[in-house]
Amino acid sequence: MLRRSIPTRTHTDQSGNYRAYRDPLKADFSNRCGYCDIHDEVLGVPFHIDHFAPLERFGELETDYSNLVYACPSCNRAKWNHWPMSTARPSHDNQRGFIDPCESEYDDHLERRTDGSIAGKTPLGAYISKRLKLQLRKHRFLWLLDRVMEQCEKVEVVLQSVDEDDPDIEELKKQHYELLRHYQAYHKIIRTKV
Repeated sequence: MLRRSIPTRTHTDQSGNYRAYRDPLKADFSNRCGYCDIHDEVLGVPFHIDHFAPLERFGELETDYSNLVYACPSCNRAKWNHWPMSTARPSHDNQRGFIDPCESEYDDHLERRTDGSIAGKTPLGAYISKRLKLQLRKHRFLWLLDRVMEQCEKVEVVLQSVDEDDPDIEELKKQHYELLRHYQAYHKIIRTKV
């Protein structure tokens, strides 16, 4: 499975400007790119609002919330206006095209390997992976950084719940905070390079 959870579009209010949907999309997609599952805090740059069926070809869907995807800049730029189908729906022919990230079918075609890389499991998945450039090392690297941060947060919770008077625990806390400080400095440098 590629993603932790399948995003669901819950927002129902209508707007005349798709940019007004940024916060609801961010919430519905759990702050993660709908295509590669990278968390927006890991990347450290503003995410885009992607028109699943491209705005340039399907202008009537400009403010249709069900056509919007919270996407990292890399995935959004790679997909951009590319759309091999002649209509907005269907979005693929099982060989070429795209799957709406809010459909469970998405994970039937793409997988996250244990090393963090993303691969197509089907011809359609291979097409999506190639078109969105999901095979690039940066997707794997950012996913691994996200895992490190999650583990640091879990350690933080454990350290906060232990006996403060234990000298061994105090030393572990110091080491953890020092490691976390180094990770954050490293992460800041790396985000500017990927």
